[in-house]
Amino acid sequence: MHTAEVIPVIHNVSSVPKMLEYARIAIGYGFKTVAYSRVFGAAAQQGIGEVFKMSLRHNASIIILPDISDVMDLLRPDTALFISRPGKGSVRFSADLVKGRTIIVVNGSDLPFVEEEVRGRGLLVHVEDVDIGSLGQFVLLLNGLRNR
Repeated sequence: MHTAEVIPVIHNVSSVPKMLEYARIAIGYGFKTVAYSRVFGAAAQQGIGEVFKMSLRHNASIIILPDISDVMDLLRPDTALFISRPGKGSVRFSADLVKGRTIIVVNGSDLPFVEEEVRGRGLLVHVEDVDIGSLGQFVLLLNGLRNR
């Protein structure tokens, strides 16, 4: 896997521990760029500094943007995959879906994406057919990319 072509994006996160856990996982899998959009609450007040510290320790870059529309506009992905729960229009993830510069977007609040966040921007995907939560789907998807 060429991690330079794939950028994990954590969207809609307010929890400091969740913000750090997503960064730890993405950086641990070798991603040198991790993006966040719609960071609010304690994550905005305390988590951003902690995530930047982690990124500096691991020679990675962190991007913080206001919303998913800014991610699309500034990162200009060829492909956008939104990690979702099984069903509700999502397709099973396959590494073949990763084409060109790809963003993998996970909802940091463990809620489903709002239709307006995804419509016209990308594809809803899931890894497992059972609901294991956003973090579980995220880890399994990154592991699937690493093993392709």
